[in-house]
This record gives sequence, C-alpha cells and structure tokens, in this order.
Amino acid sequence: MDDSGDQSITCPVLPEASSSSPPAAVPLRSPSSFPSGRVSFLPAINRRTLRSYIDDLYDCAEARQYQLTDYIAIHDRLRAQEIRGDRSERQLRDVQEFAGPIRQSVNKQYNNLRDSWADAEQKIAEFQEELADQEERLQEIPILKFSLLKLKAARHDEQEKHRCQLAILQNELKSVIASSKDADDQAKLKIENAKTRFAARQPAIMRE
Repeated sequence: MDDSGDQSITCPVLPEASSSSPPAAVPLRSPSSFPSGRVSFLPAINRRTLRSYIDDLYDCAEARQYQLTDYIAIHDRLRAQEIRGDRSERQLRDVQEFAGPIRQSVNKQYNNLRDSWADAEQKIAEFQEELADQEERLQEIPILKFSLLKLKAARHDEQEKHRCQLAILQNELKSVIASSKDADDQAKLKIENAKTRFAARQPAIMRE
C-alpha cells in the first residue's frame, strides 16, 4: 500500500510581496465593500513568483490525484475482501444445509435396520419357545419322538437360516453405522474448514 494515501497534502499559498522593494500597487475598485468611494490596493506580484505559484498548484493537484487513486484502490480491495467474506459465509451455509439431509437419511436407514434386527430376534425367540413346547410333548408321547426329531431338525435349519439373516442384518447395520460416521465426519470437516477459512480472512478484513 502506498503511504502517500495516509499523508495530508497542503496546497501552496500565494506569497506576499517583499517589503524590501515595494512593487507598484494595482488599484482595485470595490464599490460594494467601500461605499464611501475609497480605493483599496492589492500588492503586485512579479511574473516569476506567479509562475512558481502556478507550478506549485499543478504539483498539488497532481498529488491530490495520486492520493485519490490510492483511496480508490484501497476501497476496491476492501470491497473485494467483503465479497470474499460473503462468499465464504454462503459456502458455510451450503455445507450445513448439505449435511442435514445426509444425516437424516442415514438415521432413517439405521432405524429401519434396527427394527428389522428386532423382528428377527423376536422370530428366533418364538421358534425357541415352540421348540421347547415340542420337546415337552415328545417326553409325554414317545410315539411322536421320531416326528419331533424331524421337526426339531427342520426348526434347527430354520433357526440357522434366521441366524444367518440376522448376521447379514448385523453386518449391514455395522456398514451403515460406519458410513454414517464417515459422512458425519466429512460434513463436520467441511464445516470446520469453511469456518477456518472465514476466521483466517476476518482479521485481514478488520486490519484493512
């Protein structure tokens, strides 16, 4: 940044005529200022002094122009930083809005799998109760032992089948939980990165 933008510029003042060699006076009539009709005089200025004064005025105008250019550049930079800050805030809001639906979808899938797991466990408990009832009947009626053994084997196969299904559901549930955690971590990481970028740019904006 140019330091000239912070310095005050003072334009030159027309110097008074030297008292050592009094020049000729130029009469100036001002009826409105002197209604009595008196005549006032302005000191005459030689051509060299007037020329130097005009050059100083040009230099002052040029310095003022440079100063104005610096002020415009500073304003443009501040405006650009403000636009970048607004863009960072919009990106942060977009990331937060994007993370919300993902979290809801993962929670819904998790709840569905948890309900399926509970249903499978309930069916296994029912099969176990039914198997216990059949074993009691087998003890009471020996003739049904062979049939009960066949039923027990069938129930055992069915139970193994449901156990396999339960294991599959457990694996799917673990996978969904892992993907949910990864998606949640990614969303949190994006939010933290956006906050970090915004926080890193804010001090620069405040300084300038």
